[in-house]
Amino acid sequence: MLPIVVTLFVIAVASIAKSPAEVERLIETIRYATPLGIQTLETEGLTPNLTGLLPKSILPDAYSFNISNSEDSDTASYLVDGLDYAKDAQIDMPLSSQERLELLFELVDRFIGDQDVKSFYLALMDHDHVEDLKVLSPSNYREFISHDVHKYYSPERVYQIKGPEM
Repeated sequence: MLPIVVTLFVIAVASIAKSPAEVERLIETIRYATPLGIQTLETEGLTPNLTGLLPKSILPDAYSFNISNSEDSDTASYLVDGLDYAKDAQIDMPLSSQERLELLFELVDRFIGDQDVKSFYLALMDHDHVEDLKVLSPSNYREFISHDVHKYYSPERVYQIKGPEM
């Protein structure tokens, strides 16, 4: 029997009250501060399954990003797989699932900590399949997403991270 290979993706969608040049500077600052990959996507190219869970009002002006294992990768299969790897594993990332998630959370914190980010959505999914949307606050999103990643191999969920400061 052949092994089943699941490709996991992390997509971020944000409404940012900045000019395109200022958004590009924000992204470059975040890229410089993380070992993860972050590639800008065309929001129009997101799957209907994902955009159907997002408020229609943010989509025309939203910025979308693919967050991956590294700048040389286009998937997040190791980043959010919820697995701890053996000491001799060669994955070019921390071997602990929670340590890898912390890299993602540090990146998210940089986005949601910017005063011009008006809304922030994070989708953890297998290919283009997402099932629901969960609204979280900046104070509890880490715990909730960690739980989901460790309980489900692919949470297939969109997380809206918002609070009084957003």
